[in-house]
Amino acid sequence: MIIVRLAGGLGNQLFQYAFGRALAHYHNVSLKVDTHWLSEASSHPGETARDYQLDLFATPIEVATHAEIRHYVPFVDLHPDSSVLRYAKRAIQRVSRALNPRYVVETDGNSFDPAIWQRIPADCYVTGYWQSEAYFADIQHQLRSTLRFAQPLGEKAARLAQQLEAVDSVCVHVRRTDFLSDAKQTTLTLVHIEQAVRELLHRPIKPNLFVFSDDIAWCQQNLLLDNVPIHYVSNEEIGDDLGDHFQLMTRCRHFILSVSTFGWWAAWLATYPQKMVLHPPHRTSNSWSADGWLML
Repeated sequence: MIIVRLAGGLGNQLFQYAFGRALAHYHNVSLKVDTHWLSEASSHPGETARDYQLDLFATPIEVATHAEIRHYVPFVDLHPDSSVLRYAKRAIQRVSRALNPRYVVETDGNSFDPAIWQRIPADCYVTGYWQSEAYFADIQHQLRSTLRFAQPLGEKAARLAQQLEAVDSVCVHVRRTDFLSDAKQTTLTLVHIEQAVRELLHRPIKPNLFVFSDDIAWCQQNLLLDNVPIHYVSNEEIGDDLGDHFQLMTRCRHFILSVSTFGWWAAWLATYPQKMVLHPPHRTSNSWSADGWLML
């Protein structure tokens, strides 16, 4: 059995799940996910608590029990009520991980490791982010067919979906809030967007931009182009349901992305046959871009 630790938001959880699926497929064993980090993250310095978000999809995903996780992570079900005990728990877990060959940690998050399949045993616990399409390229058709949305769009979002599907819709995903304070991240600038629009206009595409952002007010004030129509997708228009926003992004034909895993998966799951995906370079990774995507 493979157990993969989930950490981060929807995009990170999808990368971790996809890697686990590929690893389980390679070894012909079952896959389960460990969700305990999602609820405990707020007790760790510098970490933000996140919800389990893979239930956005209809595919059945088994969650590992504490008893199963304890084979690899001691005291996983212990919730100490003091900082000293929490420190002791983490220290014991670090030692245990170092001594356990079946606890596998991603060694380099910036490069695809082609030898990973031979290095990881069939019965193990894996932790990391695994942000490369190359890890699950061999099962991409199975992934696309199983990652179907569990719920239909809400009424307001469904009306916008009809607009997206009637034109050469371009999802512009501008992630700003947390990216602006993190030097490792690359948000989408106005220069990037203008460059990407010029690239689209050079092709038989009549781009209609649909802007999705965690700072839509900034986009409305600053993202103003004369040569293409722009629609700013706001919470006031379609509500604040994360699933609706993500699902609408997948309905677009083309993509201009921040270097964000949330936008990455929306673009990857989009089904338009001639889709174009454009994005700035990742600051550190050489394997973040998917096959056929264009780096600005």
